[in-house]
Amino acid sequence: MTSKTIFLLLAVILFASLCAGENFEIGFVEKAKGEAKTLRDGEFELLKRGDIILQNEKISALGNGYMKLKFIDNDGSLTLGGESDAIVSMFPGEEKNEKVVSLLKGSLLAGVLKSMMRIEAQDAVIDFDSALVYAYSCKDTVRVICLEGACRIMNGYGEAKISAGESGLILADATPYKLGGVTEEFDMSQIENENESIEIQMKNQSGEERIIVIEVR
Repeated sequence: MTSKTIFLLLAVILFASLCAGENFEIGFVEKAKGEAKTLRDGEFELLKRGDIILQNEKISALGNGYMKLKFIDNDGSLTLGGESDAIVSMFPGEEKNEKVVSLLKGSLLAGVLKSMMRIEAQDAVIDFDSALVYAYSCKDTVRVICLEGACRIMNGYGEAKISAGESGLILADATPYKLGGVTEEFDMSQIENENESIEIQMKNQSGEERIIVIEVR
C-alpha cells in the first residue's frame, strides 16, 4: 500500500469519524416555549435559550410548546412545532455544509441561505438549499409548503419540484405531486418575549471555539 493510499484512507476515516460522532456541537436553542425537550442519556431534559444541541440529538416539543434551533455555522435555523420529534445532524463540506433533519412526527419550519438541507420524514425526502420550507408528517402522508426558494420532494416512486408559494404532497404509495398555491399562513417562529441578548460559547467538530452573541426578540 503506497503512502498516498494510506493518507487517503486516513482522511476518509477521519472525515467519517467526524460525521458519525455524537459529541460535537451543531447549534443552540435561540428560542423555546413550553415543553421543548431533548433526549440525553435516556432521559428528557427541558430546553431553554442558549442550550447547546449536539450531533444526532433528538429534540421534542410537547403540547403547544416549540423551539427554534440556530446552527453553529450561522447559516439556517430549524423551528420544531408542537407534538413533534426530530433528530438533527450537520455534516461539513468543502463548499457547503449539509444539515440533515429526521422528522419523526409532527411539523417543522426549516431554512438555510447557503447550506444544503435534507429533511427525512417517513419514506420521503425533502431536499433544498437557499430556501424556507414547512413540513408536516402524519400517518402515511407528508405535506410540504415552500415559503421561499424552491425544493424537491422525493420518495421511492419519483419526485416533484415546488417553488415559493406552492405546496406538495408525498403519499406512502404514490409519486409526490404539487398541489399548487398556498392559502394558509405558517409562522411557527413567533414567541412573545422581551428583547434579550445572550452569549453562547460553542465548539465545532474541529475543536475550534467561538462565542456567539445574539439578540433574542
